[in-house]
Amino acid sequence: MSDEWQTSLEDNLISTGSVLAAGIAYSTGEVFAAAAAEGDAEEQLHHPDFITSVEVEDENGEVVTTEVEVNEAETIAKVFDESIAPGLVWIGGHKYVVMSRDTDVQVEGSSGRTVLAVLQGGEKGANLLYLEDLGYILIAVHDETKRQGGASRMAVLSYASAFYG
Repeated sequence: MSDEWQTSLEDNLISTGSVLAAGIAYSTGEVFAAAAAEGDAEEQLHHPDFITSVEVEDENGEVVTTEVEVNEAETIAKVFDESIAPGLVWIGGHKYVVMSRDTDVQVEGSSGRTVLAVLQGGEKGANLLYLEDLGYILIAVHDETKRQGGASRMAVLSYASAFYG
């Protein structure tokens, strides 16, 4: 991972105190830069493919447990595919639910579509910001117990503006 990008993430997101881990991914969801307030940033933002159990509704409306293979990059990229309803997203082995997806986000300087997704995963939350014209997804993971969601969202939007400055 690039030291220059890591320093940029540390200076612009981690240093705000409202972001536990931050990353930049390609539009495919593959993380290429990461930083964290504590611990291994790469581990917090990317976990190798794995199999896990999830509860889903079957055709009769019954909740059943099934095993699924998870590719985290694919789950991140699917959040921004408007042809499908956003579902579960995994970041660093942690499961999140998409709470909202705003397709009308304004980022100063951006000439393309910008989409903000807000994720909830128990004690952690995350904000994903897709900058279509650059082909990047910004990732900011925060602590829900400290109510950092709003500050994390503002930090990632501010950081995105710097990409165009």
